[in-house]
Amino acid sequence: MQTSRFRGNQRNGGRERARSIVLCLALAWPMQALANHDAIPDPPPASSDTALPSDLDIEPATVTVSGLSSGGFFAHQFHVAYSELVAGAGIVSGGPYGCVESIPNPFWPFATLDRLSAALVACTHYWGDRYWGLSPSAPDASESVALIEDAFDDGDIDDPDSLAGDLVWLFRAELDDQVPEGVAEALQGVYRHYGVEEPNLEVHSHRAGHGLPVAKFPDDSRFDPPACEAHQAPFLNECGFDAAGLLLRHLHPDAVPAEPEDAHEAGTLMAFD
Repeated sequence: MQTSRFRGNQRNGGRERARSIVLCLALAWPMQALANHDAIPDPPPASSDTALPSDLDIEPATVTVSGLSSGGFFAHQFHVAYSELVAGAGIVSGGPYGCVESIPNPFWPFATLDRLSAALVACTHYWGDRYWGLSPSAPDASESVALIEDAFDDGDIDDPDSLAGDLVWLFRAELDDQVPEGVAEALQGVYRHYGVEEPNLEVHSHRAGHGLPVAKFPDDSRFDPPACEAHQAPFLNECGFDAAGLLLRHLHPDAVPAEPEDAHEAGTLMAFD
């Protein structure tokens, strides 16, 4: 079925906003630049008047998205919605498209749970795993697929069949008390439904807590090093391996530079409007 990619001014505006977001995400990619990490105060500013540079050298065909926790949910949602723009996704402790719209109400199976409750006790266990004493079911990949197909039929998102050739890296922490196993399985099921299979799809798990595994926590941090199984700020868990490096090497197998001896010399951290 042929469907127009753009429908009206609202659709065009959404695409332009999406491109702006992708530019923000692309800035995370290492680049040759003078280090100025420390030019941004801690905590970082809530807003900035600085304009985004107009001379960024970004190759559109190499744009990927990645995220942890709520950022993982967002990265997947963005990947699906703009699958013709994004070439891959790396998701750490995230969940499937439209998760909060698809959870059955445990008291009334013919109705869905309200979105806030679904977000806090089913798609995550942020407030536990019970809804007034009953445990809601985990999200189902087929429900997310149905939502994706409806959104595409309405012209709100790109053709999800574009996902088939993409690279996807998924990670779930086995000791994660925030994102349940069933949520991670539903996320994986969505990608498999659209033809993302090994070796393009890499699925990892480790006995870690809710956070991003790092090989070694920096010695000069103002935080105490979180153990691998911890769930605590800054959510960088010392697990003996570099999840971000594995993720980027899968999504960009021919473009990831060697790990620098000093991370402050690897790029420029910017705040912009």
